[in-house]
This record gives sequence, structure tokens and C-alpha cells, in this order.
Amino acid sequence: MIYRKYLEFNITNMCNNKCLGCTRDSPFIKNDKSDFESYKNDLTMLSKVMKIKKFRILGGEPLLINELTEFLKFARSLKMFDDVGICTNGRLLNKQKDELFQNIDFIEVSIYSNANSFEIQEELIKRQLIGKFKFKLKVHDNFRITNLNYDNDEATTINVFNKCEIA
Repeated sequence: MIYRKYLEFNITNMCNNKCLGCTRDSPFIKNDKSDFESYKNDLTMLSKVMKIKKFRILGGEPLLINELTEFLKFARSLKMFDDVGICTNGRLLNKQKDELFQNIDFIEVSIYSNANSFEIQEELIKRQLIGKFKFKLKVHDNFRITNLNYDNDEATTINVFNKCEIA
């Protein structure tokens, strides 16, 4: 059995924000989402050889996908993950059905300048009455640098790596 700390699944490249500096293709994508059958097949194969502590569905913005709860429920059914959750910008949390909050262990919210962090936090606290999940808010004043689309020297590469939150 292979053990990992986490696995991420990008359910879509679409986003309800159009942030300058975003590394996603959301300004150019009209309708994009992952195929549920392929997702099920891939996770089923992985479940035979892997055990993973944390599984995050993200995007783009995963809350744009109507079938998000089905993706979460399937991941939980495999029993290969200790925790299943989502990473979101939080702007659509108030439009979600209760079932979503009953099928997650955590929500990670990236707050950008166009969002009201107080309203998002209040919504999450209210929804914790429905589901037993944890949440974490992270305020972003600027965007991380994750890649360069041009040749660069070693010093620039090191500088980009040191600023990258993912590295």
C-alpha cells in the first residue's frame, strides 16, 4: 500500500472571479468540468494501491459544478481518504444545498479582495450546524508566482521558487 499526505483533484478550470494574475484559464473557459465516470474509474484504481490522508477538490471554482456533492460522496465511499474537502473562493457558499456540507470534512477558503471575509465566515459558521466540517480562511493580498513563461537565469528561478506558496 502507498501512503500519501494529500491528493488534489481539479474539477474545473472555470471560476466566478476574473482575477488579474490568476494562473488558471478561467477567463477563457466557457463550460468546463471533469467527467464523472473518468473520475470514478481513476479513483477506484488508485484506491486499490493507495491510502491518502487528505483529498481536496479544487479548480477554478468547484462550487460552480452542480454535481460537486456527487464527486465528494464517491470519494468518501472509497474509504481511501481520511478527510475529504474542497478549496474555494467562498463567494458561492450561500447558494449551496445542505447536502454539500454533510459530505465534507473541511473547507479551505482563499479570500481575495473582491470578497467579504466576514460574510463568508458567518456562512460557514451557520453551515457547521448542518455538517461537522472544519474550515480555514486565508486572505490573499496578492497572487503567488508559480511559473514563468520565458527563459530565465538561475537567480530568477530561485527567487520565483522562494515566493511560491506551493513549493
